[in-house]
Amino acid sequence: MSQCFSDANGQWWVTESVWLASAADILAASAAIQSGEAGPYGCQNQNGVLSYFKNQTRRATDSDVTQALSTRNREQRIQMLFGSEQSDITFDDILSSQSR
Repeated sequence: MSQCFSDANGQWWVTESVWLASAADILAASAAIQSGEAGPYGCQNQNGVLSYFKNQTRRATDSDVTQALSTRNREQRIQMLFGSEQSDITFDDILSSQSR
């Protein structure tokens, strides 16, 4: 599951879970989890098989942002685009800001 967000500079980012396949990556993840300092690593039991993943952040593409917006309701989209203090923005406000 990925999570899309913007930083204070308006740059969009995606944090996503990547399943680990190489033995070296799995050993590193297992050691980190067992030491109690898992950091970005996680482990999930899938039908009796332990599967390891790493959460990583990358710059979001237009497709990532579009997909993230499409799964949210109106209020969540406004908060995602303009911040939580802007919940009273109307669709007309958005259109007028784009035409400037």
